[in-house]
Amino acid sequence: MSGVKVAGIDVGSLNTKAVILEDDTPLDYSIVTTADIAEVAAEEALSHVLLKVGLGKEDISYIVSTGVQRKEVPFAQAYRSTVLCLARGAHQLFPTGRTVVDVGAENSYAIRIN
Repeated sequence: MSGVKVAGIDVGSLNTKAVILEDDTPLDYSIVTTADIAEVAAEEALSHVLLKVGLGKEDISYIVSTGVQRKEVPFAQAYRSTVLCLARGAHQLFPTGRTVVDVGAENSYAIRIN
């Protein structure tokens, strides 16, 4: 692993997810139950995925958080809206796709990508 590594953390109302990307390619992810304190769940999800890929937090160049409690992740360098992350992620995985439907624990989104 020699490319630029970044992390994305989605702090949802029920689950918190973390993913590690290297040069825009997903390496691995983790999912944990969101704790009473969102920061704790974000740290746990990130720690799990870092362990899975054999990296430390110091190996990550940039961390972005999203989700309903995204601003409760003080170690993130940026916060992005759920809709933006869904649209960009869907386009990255399915460049010809034009519709995203996300059904979460408390919110659902239907997004048209152009």
